[in-house]
Amino acid sequence: MRYLCQYRVLSMPSFSAPTSVLARFIEETSPDLTNCFGKTALHYAAFYPGTFDMTKRLLEAQANPLARDHLGHTPLHYSLLSEERELVRSSTTWTERVQTLMRAIFPENRQRALSEAILAAVKTGLEVQLDMVLNEKEEGLNLLLDIPDNSGYQALDIAYSFGKEYESATQKIIALGGKTGSNDKKKSPTRWNKDDRSEHLHVSEDGMEVSFVAYSLAPRYIMGAVRADHPIPTHRRHFYFEVEVVELPVREIWDYRSGL
Repeated sequence: MRYLCQYRVLSMPSFSAPTSVLARFIEETSPDLTNCFGKTALHYAAFYPGTFDMTKRLLEAQANPLARDHLGHTPLHYSLLSEERELVRSSTTWTERVQTLMRAIFPENRQRALSEAILAAVKTGLEVQLDMVLNEKEEGLNLLLDIPDNSGYQALDIAYSFGKEYESATQKIIALGGKTGSNDKKKSPTRWNKDDRSEHLHVSEDGMEVSFVAYSLAPRYIMGAVRADHPIPTHRRHFYFEVEVVELPVREIWDYRSGL
């Protein structure tokens, strides 16, 4: 039963886990237990809709809001990208969840955490996300706006990529001292990213091939996504790449895997 609890809470989507399962998970294991992707239960609770109560219970159990997964992302990062803001833009629970995570961060960690949150908020292209983080900034706290993401892009680089529709937010970043990063440090895509993929996709060792690996009873509608190791650079006028579909699934095999 213990391992079943761990599976239910540390699998996607974790919000399907009943309250009783979550309670047993907290009681019998560490709230910071990770799965194969380095994610804790709080990573999932911070992202999926309808999980505000789960988020609060995990934080009450001393779950770490700054735990990093295999991509280096924290629960706070995922809360800013949450599906809930897309489903219910007026949702107060989504806003409260983001605020609860930010306020659970110890003072000595807030400068770095809020600076990284700025980077995540800008990537959504929504000014409301940026404003939410800025509203949590204490007077006198200097944000580190020169922190690059894994591909060498800083907050202002990403803000500029959204063009005129994000102009107001871009000016806020400039007013805070944000600057663009060096183009020499911005990386171009070279292969599929084995660390940034759906769990049922497999990336070859050289990163040049990706295949779909479904378990025997996977539902037919299941799908996956994988990113390149770096985004297409915005500072280059032309960038060319090709993707070749090597093989498509046989319908009979797909039906079997779908449990039909």
